[in-house]
Amino acid sequence: MYQLKITVDELTPDIWRTIQLPESYSLYKLHHIIQIIFGWENTKIWCFWNTDVPTTNPWLWGGGGTMWDKQVKIKSVLMEVGDKLPYVYGRGDEYWNHKIVLEKIDAGIIKGARCLDGAGAVIEDCGGVEGYNEIQYRLSHPEIDGYLSLLMVLGDEFSAEHIELKEVNGKLKGLVNYIKEFDEGHGLVF
Repeated sequence: MYQLKITVDELTPDIWRTIQLPESYSLYKLHHIIQIIFGWENTKIWCFWNTDVPTTNPWLWGGGGTMWDKQVKIKSVLMEVGDKLPYVYGRGDEYWNHKIVLEKIDAGIIKGARCLDGAGAVIEDCGGVEGYNEIQYRLSHPEIDGYLSLLMVLGDEFSAEHIELKEVNGKLKGLVNYIKEFDEGHGLVF
């Protein structure tokens, strides 16, 4: 069993999650776990950078020169406590860099992924890091024009600090179906 800490880079305050999962999972499964635990919408391209070659889905990435994330196990790239693995979600004008750190290796067996802790909330399609930081600034200054309309767009349930672990872990229990729906929706079922 592995314990990973995943942090979205360049955001203040920090947005992070600590998870436990079987080390035998593929990077493809890890991608989907990251989507669930952060609340990303899973609508953008992604890649892991365990070498100079992107590790992702070659069909979605758009060509050769990639390693297929379904064929790379987490334990083959994160082998010792402290090992790091960069993960990028998105390309172009909006992308999010994540840092994955192996915090703990335990001989115990775990049947699925679970989120232990975390902080912060992401906002997809907000203009990347710069847009997110602008939203955070506006949320902390209610006197600025547009504050109320921003609250309306984000919704009543948005909290920049709060993570609902019970909800996240409930979604992680449906990981197999989540991946199946993604694969079917993107024509990746063979």
